[in-house]
Amino acid sequence: MDYLFASESLGPLLELRRDIATALGGDDRFETYRTIGDFSARLRRQNRPGIMILLLADRSELVEISRQRELVADAETILLLPDDAEQTVALAHSLRPNFLGSTDCDLDTVVSVLKRLVEKRARQPGQSRVC
Repeated sequence: MDYLFASESLGPLLELRRDIATALGGDDRFETYRTIGDFSARLRRQNRPGIMILLLADRSELVEISRQRELVADAETILLLPDDAEQTVALAHSLRPNFLGSTDCDLDTVVSVLKRLVEKRARQPGQSRVC
């Protein structure tokens, strides 16, 4: 399963969600979470993440995800940060994302990065196909 975490404080992301669904092959291919609590609870239940898209609204969300790094360690991750402060970026790098950007200017990049990750997974033997 693939996941989108988009903080509630980022507002509605309907167009981005639709574009992600298209890239993954439908709405049934991923789940969307708007709070860290709900997202963490889901990852603790039979977690076998494929691709995670994490759109964080503030540093506290990054800190919380970082505390639970074992839940995201096996996933390919697109991580968009709320700021480019040195401490924020360093903490984000410790999660080893496949793509690291900013929620201020990289939202339009998410779908193209996602498509590349899906294509990469499809080419790898033994990986479950996402389509």
